[in-house]
Amino acid sequence: MMRNKIITGAAVAVAAGALSWGAAGMAGAATTPSTPSTPAAHGGRTLNCTNAAKRLARIDKIEARTATAPAKLDAAAARAQAHGQTARATWLRATATYLGSSELKTTLATRAQRIESVCHVSPTASGSSAATTA
Repeated sequence: MMRNKIITGAAVAVAAGALSWGAAGMAGAATTPSTPSTPAAHGGRTLNCTNAAKRLARIDKIEARTATAPAKLDAAAARAQAHGQTARATWLRATATYLGSSELKTTLATRAQRIESVCHVSPTASGSSAATTA
């Protein structure tokens, strides 16, 4: 008898919780988003265009760093190897290889081009690689 009351009480609590979450979810769905976004072609994600200029500037900054970083990382790897830190030296060399790779450059160019085309913004002052190749 007592067990049935506990189970019934728990069921009522779960049902009330589900209804309250459902009402809150419906209220949230009824509101419009405050920031404009456009559906992306990749993975159904949306692209927030309010930060487009900031994102393009960040991509340009990364592209500038990838020009000098591999040499610096190779020097740091040589110093780490000289001090017996083989794991660190291996990691630094792998990072230098990635930063100098065409894969990273392609990824950055693709992202910059997508931001420029979807958000209809011009490239930043230094110019992204997507703007120079397109």
